[in-house]
Amino acid sequence: RAYDLGGKPDSAIAVFERYVTMPDILRGTADAYYLAGAHKRLGELYDAKGDVANAITHLSAFVELWKNADAELQPKVREARARLEALRAKEKR
Repeated sequence: RAYDLGGKPDSAIAVFERYVTMPDILRGTADAYYLAGAHKRLGELYDAKGDVANAITHLSAFVELWKNADAELQPKVREARARLEALRAKEKR
């Protein structure tokens, strides 16, 4: 998050990717706190860079993880689904 907040999107992507691709056993219980958010932010970062395929991959993972989230969290899921629809339409062009 420090790279992300510091305006270094490429470094943020590298660190978030390292986290989401490491074996589950190494992440331990951290996934409950960080995995969905890491996928969401990766989707946003890739979207900002114009990398549609990776944006779709990570936003889809976020939506899958939070599809049954509490009602107060569902606006974030709806936003991600809407962005996914737009990205998928863009990908087809």
